[in-house]
Amino acid sequence: MRILIPFFFTPSLLSNARQMFRFFGVSDKNSRSIEVTHTPTSTSNSLLSEPAFALSLGEAAKTAGFQINTLASLPTGLVLEGAAFDPNRHAVLVRYAGEGRTVLFTQRENKYINEYASVGPEASGEFVMVRGVQGEYIPGGWVVQSQVTPQPGMETATIELVWENQAGMATLRWEENGFDYEIILTGPQNIAKEEILAIAESMH
Repeated sequence: MRILIPFFFTPSLLSNARQMFRFFGVSDKNSRSIEVTHTPTSTSNSLLSEPAFALSLGEAAKTAGFQINTLASLPTGLVLEGAAFDPNRHAVLVRYAGEGRTVLFTQRENKYINEYASVGPEASGEFVMVRGVQGEYIPGGWVVQSQVTPQPGMETATIELVWENQAGMATLRWEENGFDYEIILTGPQNIAKEEILAIAESMH
């Protein structure tokens, strides 16, 4: 199974890349390496850690200090898995999953925006209208090409990523009423732009 991950530039790293629209920065290469910290107690086969979506929407809202919007229309078979709070980005992440597809919905106050979603140099993005405002849509994503299992005593390991325009992943970002929203839709096949826009339009 292929692993797709979002990757971000901080403002300092963006100086080494080309900014694409407001929310996205273009990497100078079609591949990149990331260093991850190995956790010996982890039971996962992957070195990539995901937040534990163990919070309810109410618990996530209480932690974040703002009300969480929900998505009323989702692809068939997707159900709410749970929510998580990312203190580094001061963001609430809500994950829906099922039948080999996922929707990762992120909400945060725009005063905390301090990074840009990374895309490959061959990425093609476009402005789109989302809920009456201008948003930004990017098809494709970073795919894990290889990961090196750390040897005993090693604290970090390297994961190689490659950008693919047809990765079965699409990202939509927009700003509305003082909040920054992001929807990442993944699946086993190419994703129609209209599908991710319909999910965004159903937010309430």
